[in-house]
Amino acid sequence: MANFGFNPYGKELNGKIMLKNSLEDTQNHGCKGVQPSKQNWHSFILLDRSKDKQNCSVAHQAKMANEAGYSMVIVIDYEYQDLEYINIEDEYHLTNLSIPVIILKPNDGFILKNFIQSKGETEVKVYFNPPNKLEVPQIEFFLDTMDWNSYVFLMNFKDLNEQIKDKQITFTPKFPTFSCYSCEKNGYLLPSPDCLGNGRYCSVDPDGQLNSNNQSGKDATKEKIRSICVYQNFDLQKWLKYQTCFAASCMNLSSTFLDNCSRDCQNKHEIANAKVEACYKNSFYYESGSTNQYQGFNEEEMRNRLLEQEMKDYNNANIPNWPALRVNGKVFKGDINERWTTFEFICQGFVDEPKTCREWNNWNLGDKMPTPWSYKQHFWTHLFEYLSGFGIIFGFVFTIIYCHKKQVNQDLSKQLSLQVNSQISQYYALNSSGNASMTARIKQDEEIQNI
Repeated sequence: MANFGFNPYGKELNGKIMLKNSLEDTQNHGCKGVQPSKQNWHSFILLDRSKDKQNCSVAHQAKMANEAGYSMVIVIDYEYQDLEYINIEDEYHLTNLSIPVIILKPNDGFILKNFIQSKGETEVKVYFNPPNKLEVPQIEFFLDTMDWNSYVFLMNFKDLNEQIKDKQITFTPKFPTFSCYSCEKNGYLLPSPDCLGNGRYCSVDPDGQLNSNNQSGKDATKEKIRSICVYQNFDLQKWLKYQTCFAASCMNLSSTFLDNCSRDCQNKHEIANAKVEACYKNSFYYESGSTNQYQGFNEEEMRNRLLEQEMKDYNNANIPNWPALRVNGKVFKGDINERWTTFEFICQGFVDEPKTCREWNNWNLGDKMPTPWSYKQHFWTHLFEYLSGFGIIFGFVFTIIYCHKKQVNQDLSKQLSLQVNSQISQYYALNSSGNASMTARIKQDEEIQNI
């Protein structure tokens, strides 16, 4: 999978796959657009990777397919055998890309393409393997201390961590660190603006301006050590608060003010400066037999235990770019700054999912609107749920109305019965009175006649 787009981990995506129908280009690239999908749901497209990577990257091909209404794009790469590093060339932060992007090796792509050409439109199923489940999920996050994208994820994860605090997790920040190749060739004898230890421990220059008055790679490397010290000596919540404070308060400052800004963030969240400073200094050491050890504390001439461990971890991780998320050994592929997809990926690493995760699975997506494929996947389930809920409500209301109507009818019947009985009684009373009057009148007439 490409390291961008929307990858539905733990779910299966079914659909019909077709070759690209050319609009303007004669090759199967889709760089200038593809024919719109004829299906509303689950229509996939197979493309060849363009050789013009500057004007038609994989990300651009995926964007064209996404805009044409396809639910997934599969790109055959005929040049690269190691697909782990293909993503570095692409602008993978495409916020409007909402479909999965699959990249195939030449042999696999050749087989699939020939099959489609011989059989025509073909139905396929793609399952997106989730991370393995553990009782205590192991979450690793590879970040750069001067990278805004790294802090977007951390701010989101800080919210998630507060919601799942009743569950135990292992969260380990990793700080990719590399050495300066030219410095190594020169025996690490001269300082480098983006490195400590005369080029042994380097970071990317945050502003990309060599020798500027703003931040440098050396500043980023120093902050890595401070961040590791905060993480190792305090709890995860304090580390997250420190990192988000540093991002909000210190990222735009020049090199001169970074140390003081870091200390201010430590004080704000009750992180002892002395403990962090001691950890920072104790991480440096002179090599055995070095003649520089008599110079006192000199960051450029010393080695660093913490950064050496970070370099070792990074070299063993096979992480081509960062920020990167790994849960229980599986690397997340997709937009790492997309809140809901990364949360779902983390949730799938639990044997017993937290309550928050179960609520998301019940379709409480919060600030994330459902993508077309996911809406289609759950449409009938949720339609049944909605109709069932409506049926229950309708039945309840109908029962109330029926009972009320029955009670009203009973009351009316009683009132009518009373009125009828009253009328009958009055009738009998009037009838009796009339008969008595008539009898009296007859007797009176008889008496008159006798006289």
